[in-house]
Amino acid sequence: MAGESSLLCEEQFECIICTEFFRNPVTLPCGHNFCQVCIEQHWRDKKVRKCPLCNQEFDKSLKLSINTVFRDIVESFKQDYDVSESEKPSGPDQVLCDCCLQSKRRAAQTCLVCLTSYCTAHLEPHRRVAALTTHTLTDPVPNLHQNMCTKHHRILEESSCGQGMVCALCSSNETSSTRGDNKVFTPPSARWLHHWKSLLRCSQH
Repeated sequence: MAGESSLLCEEQFECIICTEFFRNPVTLPCGHNFCQVCIEQHWRDKKVRKCPLCNQEFDKSLKLSINTVFRDIVESFKQDYDVSESEKPSGPDQVLCDCCLQSKRRAAQTCLVCLTSYCTAHLEPHRRVAALTTHTLTDPVPNLHQNMCTKHHRILEESSCGQGMVCALCSSNETSSTRGDNKVFTPPSARWLHHWKSLLRCSQH
């Protein structure tokens, strides 16, 4: 199986005998896990019971018990894995998560402060961490980095003078050099945040 779920790899939850997610996993004294049915069938016609991974031998009187804690962990991971499978890109124009390192998932939202698009799993800190909950989130923004100022790494804004998309910081610096540094201006970061919050409010109506 391929894909990525949460921050773990699904191979950690696969039985090497059936290559599927563990079903009623049992843990051998050597520490290796197998599906209960798989290991019992593997040993059925064997004269000596050995671990399929490390070949450690066990007494035939060994009783296998389901590792209920590990079973619950596997079930929880499977639920997250199913969600991540539904987030796989559906087309070439799909906005992808910038944080997925291997199998890219669809972006759920774009953070206009981090300038990053996140899938559901990687967006979770923005729901939980106090410093991130104040960030402005919006629907996934395509070609995000093509709409950024390469100098200040900020999203471009629509010019009030009808000059297209401009960088607030570049515009402010140009205005300051033209009118003198003693003028008082609205901080560019504040204008930028207000601009995107306005767009976000409009998109919700």
